[in-house]
Amino acid sequence: MIPLMHNLKGKKVVIFGGGDVGLRKARYFIGECRVTVISMDFCEGFSDLKGSVAAECDGENCGLTLIKADLSALTDEEISGCIADCTVCVAATSDTALNNRIHAISVKKGLMFDNADGVEGNIIVPSVIRGRNYSIAISTGGRSPATARYMRRYFEKNAPQFDEMIELQCELRELLKSETESQSERKRIITATLDDENVWKELKNGKNTAMEYIRKVYL
Repeated sequence: MIPLMHNLKGKKVVIFGGGDVGLRKARYFIGECRVTVISMDFCEGFSDLKGSVAAECDGENCGLTLIKADLSALTDEEISGCIADCTVCVAATSDTALNNRIHAISVKKGLMFDNADGVEGNIIVPSVIRGRNYSIAISTGGRSPATARYMRRYFEKNAPQFDEMIELQCELRELLKSETESQSERKRIITATLDDENVWKELKNGKNTAMEYIRKVYL
């Protein structure tokens, strides 16, 4: 598999399974998608998630619907009906055989499908680090989800000021366009400022301080 950013705004995602795994998957998609979770029971976190969604989502482009159903009793036709109008399907039950049934039906429909336990789907939901200006996805290819989550926590704890640097670089690019004609020179300056530890140090005191340093040293 290869990493790919995909715009799912307003699309419907159906998740089978209301346990901790289903909750994690729902939290992943809920910011941009209309999420439906189907399960006989739902873990406690869904109550909090539903409350936050009601306060933040408009219901048109994102939202959460919980449907109570005995998944083991659903026929293939009923499962097919549940995912008739969705873009992404996720099997997150504790029953591997059921997950694989959902997989087979989803594949026939040409859906994007993630299988938490069973035959590998055609997508994997990664562990994601989000900033104001960036997103980083981490995946172990399903071999160790716990390690992927650890890597995310480690990165969040130890990562430098990427949001501030992105904003600084955006301002610098616009400045260079007006002051430096040579594209190769603009590229050299941008690369050099990113590699310059002093720029990162000055950035801790604010973007203006960092920009003053850049002007003094590079412009």
